[in-house]
Amino acid sequence: DERNSDISHNTIIVSSYTHNGTNHIIKSASTSSHINSINNNVITYDFQGYHRFQWVINTSHYTNVKNNTINGDELESAIYAGGYCAVENNTITGDYSSHVLYVGGDSSVVKDNLVTNSGGGYGYYTNYGSGQEIKNNVFYHSGSGPMAYVHNSNANLHHNLFEGNSGRGINYTYQSSGQIYNNTLVSNTGDYGIYQSNQTVASVYNNIFQGFDNGVYVENTIANYNLNNNLFWDIDENVFSGTALPPLAGQMIAENPNGLTADIYNNLYFDPLFVHPDTNNYSIQAGSPAVNAGYASTADPDGSVSDIGAYYYHIYVTMAHTALGNTNDVTGPYRVKAKLSSPAGATITGSVYYAVDGGSYAELPMTAASNDTFYADIPGQALNTTIEYYISGTDGDNTSTLPYNISGG
Repeated sequence: DERNSDISHNTIIVSSYTHNGTNHIIKSASTSSHINSINNNVITYDFQGYHRFQWVINTSHYTNVKNNTINGDELESAIYAGGYCAVENNTITGDYSSHVLYVGGDSSVVKDNLVTNSGGGYGYYTNYGSGQEIKNNVFYHSGSGPMAYVHNSNANLHHNLFEGNSGRGINYTYQSSGQIYNNTLVSNTGDYGIYQSNQTVASVYNNIFQGFDNGVYVENTIANYNLNNNLFWDIDENVFSGTALPPLAGQMIAENPNGLTADIYNNLYFDPLFVHPDTNNYSIQAGSPAVNAGYASTADPDGSVSDIGAYYYHIYVTMAHTALGNTNDVTGPYRVKAKLSSPAGATITGSVYYAVDGGSYAELPMTAASNDTFYADIPGQALNTTIEYYISGTDGDNTSTLPYNISGG
């Protein structure tokens, strides 16, 4: 309809053996002067054994589809939304053979959805769309379906988690474009993390790829130089492949700004150090090589250089220090200097903890100097003495140490 309709707070249960032609559980249409809403519904579809329903929700344009719970047993698709739609915060589970989310048209936003698909359908699919944004979604696929398929469209995919079985991660094809960044893609046996083909050019940066046969494939007649600051791990074959690779992509012959072995585009091959992937916690630990290893022109919400992956590690206190070396000086003191700062602008205090020949640690409060510099002086020691030390910085509520994870010396 075109009457600003509101379909909300319903419980809908459908049990079907077959259907005659196209079938939808909820059908809606609108124009630019009318905004429809399909919100806060609980919809259950019970398949009885012949033809699947095509859609649970089908809406053409200018519709909000938010906060719905959809449980589908053998459906073709969960939601179709046209242009200028918001598909947000829906929880969708079941077996979907075609697509879970099919978004057509222009300028639609797909965010904060939780998708659990046991079928072979795409998590997100678009065809001939422009200006779409797909962000902060979680896709769990135990079947063969890929996370996303972008066909002849412009779409930005960022801050999504994809945990898949045998499906491809993200597929851009037929002159598609956009940006693919800060996603975490984990697979058991998927063939590619990202696959670009048919004159597609999309930037790929700040993504984590783990467990795929191959990392990123790019096919084009011109090189794609926007393949940077990604982290790969447990890739069976090629980190990068295809006709559009820039020179030396994937050859780990350089270092990134954090001193880690990388290619000349700051791509890394290290264990990302997820917090607890066995329970689907793909946040990164403090010591992850992904921390502050992202594209230098982008920042995390804490104000620091962007991390790689969908979930950043919040830094409350930043620390930089050049370790002291051996010395013949027995008089001392041995000055320990460090830069300590808060991305949020909080007041920082620091301490140096040192131990002599394996003894207990003593604390030395650090003195604040200029330009975020702090220092403390370790007293002089006799020759052949071993001094171990670490630095602690706090904003009053949060404490960081350098090195990381110092506990009891």
